[in-house]
Amino acid sequence: MGSLPPRIVIGLTGPVGSGCSTLARFFDDPDKIDREHGNNFLNQLVKHGYLLQCLDGFVVNWKTVNKKTAEKLDAHRQAKSRIDPVDEIYQQKGLEEQRKEVFEDLGTFLEERESLKTLKFMQPYYPKGKPHLFRTLSMSDVIVFRALVEIDKRRTSKYGKFNSEAKDAIKKIKEGFRKININIVSVSRFYDEISKPDPPKDAIRAFKVIHCEVRTLKRKLMKVTNGADIEILQQFGNNIRKCGNPFAQGNGNASKKYCVQLAQDMEKVINLIYKAQEAAFFVVDCLRNPYEALYFRQRFPLFYLLSIYADKETRFQRRFRDLMIGGGIDTDEKAAKKQFIKVDELDSGKQNNNVQEGTYKQDVTRCVQMSDYAINNIEERSDAEGFLRRKLLRFVSLVLSPGSSKPRKEEVYMNMSYAMAVKSNCICRQVGAVITGEDEYVVGAGWNDVACGEISCGLRPLCDLNADLHKHIRDQLKNGKTRLERDYKKRIKEGYKGYPLDQACFCFKDEKASKNQHQLEYCLALHAEENAIIQGSRIGGPGVRGGTIYTTAQPCTLCAKMIKQAGIRKVVYTDPYPKSEPDIFMSNVELIQFEGVKPRAYIRLFMPNMDQKEWEDLEVYNTLPGFDFNKESYLFEIG
Repeated sequence: MGSLPPRIVIGLTGPVGSGCSTLARFFDDPDKIDREHGNNFLNQLVKHGYLLQCLDGFVVNWKTVNKKTAEKLDAHRQAKSRIDPVDEIYQQKGLEEQRKEVFEDLGTFLEERESLKTLKFMQPYYPKGKPHLFRTLSMSDVIVFRALVEIDKRRTSKYGKFNSEAKDAIKKIKEGFRKININIVSVSRFYDEISKPDPPKDAIRAFKVIHCEVRTLKRKLMKVTNGADIEILQQFGNNIRKCGNPFAQGNGNASKKYCVQLAQDMEKVINLIYKAQEAAFFVVDCLRNPYEALYFRQRFPLFYLLSIYADKETRFQRRFRDLMIGGGIDTDEKAAKKQFIKVDELDSGKQNNNVQEGTYKQDVTRCVQMSDYAINNIEERSDAEGFLRRKLLRFVSLVLSPGSSKPRKEEVYMNMSYAMAVKSNCICRQVGAVITGEDEYVVGAGWNDVACGEISCGLRPLCDLNADLHKHIRDQLKNGKTRLERDYKKRIKEGYKGYPLDQACFCFKDEKASKNQHQLEYCLALHAEENAIIQGSRIGGPGVRGGTIYTTAQPCTLCAKMIKQAGIRKVVYTDPYPKSEPDIFMSNVELIQFEGVKPRAYIRLFMPNMDQKEWEDLEVYNTLPGFDFNKESYLFEIG
């Protein structure tokens, strides 16, 4: 068997109930790691007639695709040529809406057809003689596995029901090892073996035994803990990242040695599967800590973080259904909601008291901010499966062949908003905003920063406070000292001397506002939305009324009121704003969560390696380096 191509790793993140695990199963079912046909994503395309399965993989069913294309084009021609005999305005408007709907449907299908072309680049990721193209793994599986390792070392936790189920799983794993006759005899021995640079050949077979039992244990855990399984795994994960042991909370701050321990363990599993040539396209579910995402980004050049969004009520209803139907737990809705709110707050990072806690605790909010691609999983619709499939097809196609799909208007304007955001010198948060008018031309743009003639926080270190320019700021600070100075002196007493304090910048609102005060009123900067609206009014033109504002963060309550008063009809945002309730102040204004390619990956996914015409010429003459188009399958050769 030839070498597999470089690894592609897709990380999935999102709050509890958003649909990460559901999306993971679109790629591959992690509960059935050895079944004969393990490619849910491609099988769905076969089911809808887009692909045909062949001996070594899948090929596009162009006969069916071209037939559907002809039908869509015919519907478009009919809509364009239709003339309504009645000239009443409302009927003419209805006709235009119908034409627009047909054209949008055609455009969506044509884009999907272009995405299908890129599936030829998936062929080298399909290992010959192996059942899986994708391999879905989960960070929560790694957490349970580490707990089993500790139990195997004769350690126990305070969770008695988990202990008994874990010991039963360990017993079954040992029996499984004996049945397949391998030298590895225990869970802890397996962990030691995969930690070596060159694991034994038996390790991949041992992994499959452990993987199946871990998945079974996770399902049992929901039932035996009466739905407290997520909370237990949250605590285990935090403990592992803090001190390396799922059952010990540790004292003081986290050790840097353990912060990415779970990510390193997942890397070992990925390397094990890849070296065994079982898969090269990995999907990692349940990424909850931003430093784990950063670790994957550093270790895997082809790593993409995919975030999934759903509103809080939708997420709770899904969790409640899982408890009642999937877990068979008889619980009332009020008790289930209380439990859900608790795990959701732990998940989001709201309870992290400082930056140090953020290194080892869950913080999905930060993970979502770091993501490369966003998918909304809000709709509870009859064709929800097909709806998500189309979204995934576009994403996978862009990963396999950058530039295979063109950016949508929301992606273009949100990318412009992030270009504005990086202009900000705010040391707390950089936000950008772009406003388009009714005709969708840009009429305003801005970022959060201080007024003209003032110096931003990010350009004002402590050593400048004695300058006459900052005398008015120094006089307003409590006791003439910043919180940063007070904290630094405390650290000096603890023996830490590594940071040049005089070069550190500080946030004025953090220093001026007391614990119970609203900090926004002490911020010296204008928000991005304010600056964008002001710019639109200063330069004149068509104005912002009836327009759309694209902002990198959900508007705060102050900006929400300004947006409504300015007559802006739609707000598209990416990240939620802490403690913001804009819905109260934005009646008749549409608030939309952004979906699509996020700016971190904008050029990476939309910039093609070469022009389409040049690529097609090379393909026609079979002169593209690394590919042989004369063979039945497209072969990728690694130098």
